Amino acid sequence: MGTTTRTNAADLVVAKIGAGEAQAARDVVAGLARRTPVLSSRSLSEQSGGNVMLKAENLQRTGSFKLRGATHKISRLEKPPGVVAGSAGNHGQAVAYAARAQGVPCEVFMPSEAAVAKVAAVEAFGGVVHVAGESVDACVDEARRRARDTGAAFVHPFDDPDVILGQATLGLELLEDVPDLAMVIVPVGGGGLISGIPGVVKTERPAVRVVGVQVEACAAFEQSLREGVPTTFQARATIADGIAIKRPGDITL
Repeated sequence: MGTTTRTNAADLVVAKIGAGEAQAARDVVAGLARRTPVLSSRSLSEQSGGNVMLKAENLQRTGSFKLRGATHKISRLEKPPGVVAGSAGNHGQAVAYAARAQGVPCEVFMPSEAAVAKVAAVEAFGGVVHVAGESVDACVDEARRRARDTGAAFVHPFDDPDVILGQATLGLELLEDVPDLAMVIVPVGGGGLISGIPGVVKTERPAVRVVGVQVEACAAFEQSLREGVPTTFQARATIADGIAIKRPGDITL
């Protein structure tokens, strides 16, 4: 039996992401997204027998790397009447923050079990929060419908080339800050971050390994890779709500 090579928009997206493209994206997001430090972890280094470093995106404005992609996406829109997003919290905060900076109204659809602190943060950044279902996937679907009905721009949390390119700026910083980089371990939810990083890292340093890690309770990416197409995973409860995506994107997979 012959093998089938799956080619889709993701291949085109990654092929276009190199250091030059990431630098151009960084110029766009620099006004909002800060350059975060790479910190050495003594405990993880001792446990692994290697030199483990952490890209401290928890120190990013809004608390996660999501600000990079949201800022890049919204900056490329032509004065929309508003933006709409679906999120468990991190993407919603990022979209609200970036939208406020550009004077654009923002609505965010969040799950009923979203952390109270994350809901409050979205509202503090100027976003109007709507509760929609029990999962991020349901919120994304509702946000897409809202955008279609109102004419607002829909900002997908991961399955969008402009969002992916914004996330790729993190990979550029890793290359600049870690000269002896050997491996990058990337948390995987919908796949926006791991779709952006390899294009930069592997283009500049092909020997560097990029490894994605997904929570077992919601391993939609692993299941979809086995099937060869995006599939919906029957998720279980997990504290890692930010990456509990039941179905990868068509672009990111």
